[in-house]
This record gives sequence, structure tokens and C-alpha cells, in this order.
Amino acid sequence: MPSLEIAGRIPGVLGLTSKDFQKVFSDIVSSVSELSDTSGVIELKFVGPKTMRKLNHAYAKHDYVTDVLSFTYDEQSTLVVPHDDVHLIASIIICTQKVITQSRQYKQLVRDETMLLFVHGFVHILGNDHASVLDQTRFEQLQNAIMEQNGYNSRNFSWSH
Repeated sequence: MPSLEIAGRIPGVLGLTSKDFQKVFSDIVSSVSELSDTSGVIELKFVGPKTMRKLNHAYAKHDYVTDVLSFTYDEQSTLVVPHDDVHLIASIIICTQKVITQSRQYKQLVRDETMLLFVHGFVHILGNDHASVLDQTRFEQLQNAIMEQNGYNSRNFSWSH
């Protein structure tokens, strides 16, 4: 079973602790049978807008600040992941400034918006996408179910590619 590692500190403005993320992570992992035989670490990291823009440009070829990125790693991965003695299998990277901006924009609590982006990134790691309208519907149903199950408010997502 994979574990969650939070890289660095969780910004206090987000109103969440590592225990909050660990609980949601455990709930997701325990409900997805494919993860029971998976070992390694899924990393959660919070970054500023400059770093997020660089990552989005380098890996998604989009030259703007996005709210969340997720990456999965395997032997064929072209991403260079510096980690000492850790088998890193995926990363979820959240832009703290976008969380704050979007929580205002969507009239969400900052903690709900943060958890939504964490869950969104995790749903991508599980192999889901939102390329078509049908995919978007399935993605949002799974995302909203996880949020509701863990006591967080969700919102409709703006799907852009």
C-alpha cells in the first residue's frame, strides 16, 4: 500500500494539517483495490506561482499558473525526481496562491478548495482524466464522492485543457 509524504510544510493559511490529508489519502487508498499491491510514496507539495508556472510550462506546455499538477513515475519516466532512498510513485503539486484566489472566486472555504485540489490530483493519479464530457462527468462524480465522504464541500470544476 502506498504512503503519503508531505514535502516541506503545509502553509498555515490553508487551515489543514498533515492528519487531514492522511485521513483522506487513507480513505481513497482503502477504497481502491488496485492500490493494495502498490508500494511507494505519493508526494504532496505546496509551491508558489513562479514554481507552478515553470512546472506547468515544462511538463504540460502551458505558460500560465495552474492550481494543481499531478505526475506519476515509472521506469520509463522522463521526469527527474531527486529523492533519497524513497520509491516515489507520484506527486501532487498545489499552488497555494491559486487556492486562495479560487476559494474567493468560488466562495469556498480555503480548506475545502485545498482538499478539492488534492483529491483532484489524486483522481488523476488513479488514471482518470476529463478529456471528454463523459470523462468529466465520471471524474467529477468520483471527486465529489470523496469530498463528501470526508466532510468537505466540493464545487463544480471549470474544465480546461
